[in-house]
Amino acid sequence: LGVAEPDSEYSEYVVLGPKRYCGRSVKDNELHITVAGVPKDGAKCLENDIDKFHRNFIFDGEITGKKAHFYFFSKDGITIDEFGNEVGDSIDLQPCNYHLGAVDKYDYILSDDYFYEYFGEENADIYDQ
Repeated sequence: LGVAEPDSEYSEYVVLGPKRYCGRSVKDNELHITVAGVPKDGAKCLENDIDKFHRNFIFDGEITGKKAHFYFFSKDGITIDEFGNEVGDSIDLQPCNYHLGAVDKYDYILSDDYFYEYFGEENADIYDQ
């Protein structure tokens, strides 16, 4: 806990917030993503273009394999539906899209205002490095 280790070396890198980043690996020259809630296959949605990784991008559920859970509860236990199938309590998994939204205050944390608020303007020379 609390220790970060590099997972790869990147030639390009975009970060939109915690657990929301995309990079082109030096090892295989492919894009790889880490987005909480999106399977790693979501990188295919970017079509090898890192500029597509931005706020409001929508990862296609058919491509990523991301599933939404729909719960069905039967009032009468196991019944027969209109097609002759036995039906009971169940969970239906269906592909679903994922909207890459904003992370509250993340832009502010990367701003000059945040730096000066916490470290003071007298440390501006450190910030510029």
